[in-house]
Amino acid sequence: MALLGIHPVIMFSVGAFNLIYQFFVHTQFVGKLPAWVEAIFVTPSNHGVHHGQNTAYIDKNYGGIFILWDRLFGTYTRNHSKCRF
Repeated sequence: MALLGIHPVIMFSVGAFNLIYQFFVHTQFVGKLPAWVEAIFVTPSNHGVHHGQNTAYIDKNYGGIFILWDRLFGTYTRNHSKCRF
């Protein structure tokens, strides 16, 4: 990205934000968030599916920040039963 002219401060800031956001996404202490948030962003409830071993959850919910990509490419599934990790 630096070769494309993106300032190093911006690269560091985006990387730091992503790291902090991933910490939030991987917690089990946050329940369901409002529906509009669950529809756009990766949240702990829909990212837990990504780590689940349930057959219905294999290869699902890959998104890191936006769940829209999973919806677009057909890899999204709702958390409809308890995930087995």
